[in-house]
Amino acid sequence: MLVGREAELDRIEAVLAAARAGAGGVLVLTGEPGVGKSALLEAAAGRAAGMRVLRAAGTEHEAELPFSGIHELLQPVLGLTGDLPGPQAAALRGALAISDEAAERFAVSAAVLGLLGAAAAEAPVLVVVDDAQWIDTASLQALGFAARRLRRAAVVVAFRDEVAPGFAAPRFELLALGGLAEKAVAALVGGAVERPLSDNLVTRVARATQGNPLAALEVAAAVGDDRVAGRIGLGEPLPAGRLITYAFERRLAALSGPARHALALAAAGESEGAHAIAAAAERLGLPAEAFAEAERAGALAVAEDRVRFRHPLLRSLAYERAGAEQRRAAHGALAAALAGGSGSTAERRAWHLAAATVAPDEAVAATLAEAAGRFAHRSGHLAAAYAYERAAELTPAPARRAERLVAAAEAGRLAGRPARARELLAEAAPLAQDVALRDDIALKDAMLEAWLGSVSTAAERYAAIAEDVIERDPDRAAYALSLAAGTDVAAGDTGAALTRARRAAALLPGASDATACTVRETLGTVLVLRGEPAEGAPLLREAAAFFEREGELPGRDYVAQALLWIGDHGYARRLLEPLLDHAAQVGDIRALTSALEVHAQLEFRTGRWREAQAAAAESVRLSEDTDLTVQLAYSLAVLAIIEAASGAPGALDHAAEADEIAARNRLTVIAEYTGAARGHEALAAGRPADALATLSEVARRVERTGRRMPGVLQWEGDLLEAAVRAGEPEAARGALAGLEQRAAATGSAWAAAVAARIGGMLADDHRPHFEAALRLHEIAGAPFEAARTRLCSGQRLRRDGARIEAREQLRAAADGFRAIGAAPWTAAAERELGATGQRLRRRAPGTPEALTAQERAIADLVAAGASNKDVAAELFLSPKTVEAHLTRIYRKLGVNSRTQLARRLERTPTGPG
Repeated sequence: MLVGREAELDRIEAVLAAARAGAGGVLVLTGEPGVGKSALLEAAAGRAAGMRVLRAAGTEHEAELPFSGIHELLQPVLGLTGDLPGPQAAALRGALAISDEAAERFAVSAAVLGLLGAAAAEAPVLVVVDDAQWIDTASLQALGFAARRLRRAAVVVAFRDEVAPGFAAPRFELLALGGLAEKAVAALVGGAVERPLSDNLVTRVARATQGNPLAALEVAAAVGDDRVAGRIGLGEPLPAGRLITYAFERRLAALSGPARHALALAAAGESEGAHAIAAAAERLGLPAEAFAEAERAGALAVAEDRVRFRHPLLRSLAYERAGAEQRRAAHGALAAALAGGSGSTAERRAWHLAAATVAPDEAVAATLAEAAGRFAHRSGHLAAAYAYERAAELTPAPARRAERLVAAAEAGRLAGRPARARELLAEAAPLAQDVALRDDIALKDAMLEAWLGSVSTAAERYAAIAEDVIERDPDRAAYALSLAAGTDVAAGDTGAALTRARRAAALLPGASDATACTVRETLGTVLVLRGEPAEGAPLLREAAAFFEREGELPGRDYVAQALLWIGDHGYARRLLEPLLDHAAQVGDIRALTSALEVHAQLEFRTGRWREAQAAAAESVRLSEDTDLTVQLAYSLAVLAIIEAASGAPGALDHAAEADEIAARNRLTVIAEYTGAARGHEALAAGRPADALATLSEVARRVERTGRRMPGVLQWEGDLLEAAVRAGEPEAARGALAGLEQRAAATGSAWAAAVAARIGGMLADDHRPHFEAALRLHEIAGAPFEAARTRLCSGQRLRRDGARIEAREQLRAAADGFRAIGAAPWTAAAERELGATGQRLRRRAPGTPEALTAQERAIADLVAAGASNKDVAAELFLSPKTVEAHLTRIYRKLGVNSRTQLARRLERTPTGPG
């Protein structure tokens, strides 16, 4: 009976109504054991008229089995798998152990979204998850990813204590359940106990249990027990968990020995089903009457081949109180009952074998290690880490134990447990007998040290490892030195990076092709950053050629990033586009977020700002949804730069968020990005003094790194222009000389063009400078910079009294800014035009500038001929979400068909690209 939960039921009704209306909704319930979470979930299911209800419930014994929660939840809708893109369907089959296909966890998240979206297309869906604290991590990540994107679905999830990060506020609404009011406790108890309690006794029960419904029911039922009466007679509140524990222990004590033994077996094998438990009971000699007695006592129930305890705490007590020998016997019998099974059944059998074993046993250890390998293949890295670690404990031979500890550490690293991974490596090191394994342990530990934030220390460790192995393993030495160089760059020391990268390059004759590619990429990048692109660019192109020749995809984005810095936009695009297509197709969100961030920078530099903002915003959204924290900082910082230039209101907020993440993760380079964004925002808004102060600090930061390549983040033109506009021409001249020298040394057309523009702002005879700048902007493929030069030229011409020429330059500037979406610069150019007496043209309403970044991405895909389903798969949305966005896009642009949408976008120039 559900009483005293009217407010909570109203919230559930609101979430259900939102799902039916196509708005979607997620509600996360939290509270102590017995507070009524399960009852509210049942109420939600009971009120879901006209909706398809999908359920899952966590169990302690399946918390380490990857995707076991999703397996239970999706069983009723697996027939819709055919609606998924092929790679996603394959990933889902692998995750659910239906096939041996690899299951990249992000691809599985996309597949879960697609499958739930397909189910919701038939009827609104209600997803109900109880005891989510015991749902495996892989399933929770996939469900959280889908829940944030579903529209015709309501998701109600219950956690006991701490909420999983992916379900915490502010992403989802949290509803913390407290105890019932005294009147509600009276109504609850009055309808449940055989004999009525006095008002005084009800008051004492309510106070003692703090209104916890289950505790109140258990205490009221046992009030005749002198010990219970004595406890509640104290008149002080007691922890509900303690009261419930006592009440459940009282229930267990009243059962016969065989019934308690049956409960222990059921607790060990609750996830295996009634048939497996019955087979195990037969092996243990437990009579059917033992289970019947437990059912009559209300401890458990059997329905549809599932054994369910009345409450998870009762299951835990039944298991813990059984004793170690009885627990091992139960697991041994369950392992025997599951013999001959495949897929997830074989994996659960391996866990039971391990739980039944005390002394080292290679056969059991090998079985569990084999299961761990399958977990890793399905991206269940946390489960793999636990399984490898337990397998190592059961391994008799020290050398083999070391190998399994290393495997456990690697799985732990992939699962986001670097500290534990280092502990496992430290345990493995003295056991390792193979030299190559010892070297591998040292290198992996250094990587983890860098990951945990000790960047400078990690660089020295990489270098020391390289020196140690250089004679016996030059390939590993070259790789370690490349890692050291990359770490030096992250720490802001490009000088040390160059020394180590050159040392790595000297070892290339003894390196594999893959290591050689890494070394060339690293050395090329460091050389470019140091202002030596003539030597660095060929190395980058060699690495890029390897990726293209071998069809390799991971790592392309890093090379593309460096190619952007030297202005090779075409090659960068050639590298990125296959990576973007592949990552979107297979659902590799980790690769996609990084590639989108670099793609955003490419589109920004080539004047395709709407596409740039859409790519950066999508990278931010995916990084947030999948907890890719470091990538999120970079994506936010790039988005802030784009928004600052385009005049979007969120630029400074996104910069602040990026800074906060960078501070937590020691990402010092992020301050350059965010400083560039803030400086540009101030300059575009007409606050040159603020821009000068901000960008001067960026310049000081960069100088400390030893970086000499101009235009890496393209803030230097803003710094020089801010100095001129702030009335500090001498400071501008000093900085300009340095930029001109580096432009000449590096051959950077971008830097030479910016230097020519600033020269025009400072010179008496400005025309030759601006004309040279425009020619160089054309070479560099920089339409935004060209428009800025025309603005500066128009301003000088207007001040010189050459109004006709000024108008020509200013109109071209305004058109250029408008075409790429540079709103504050468009306004500046239009103000200057107005000052010349030029009458301004009105802008037609309903232009694509009105679209959000995500709406623009959807509009572009639809205009290119993609169906709603194709767009959903491309952008990791549900088809209903795409449909809702498309309705808003039509309204904003004043169109009513896909054909009209395509024509409207075709008429909107986007600049060269």
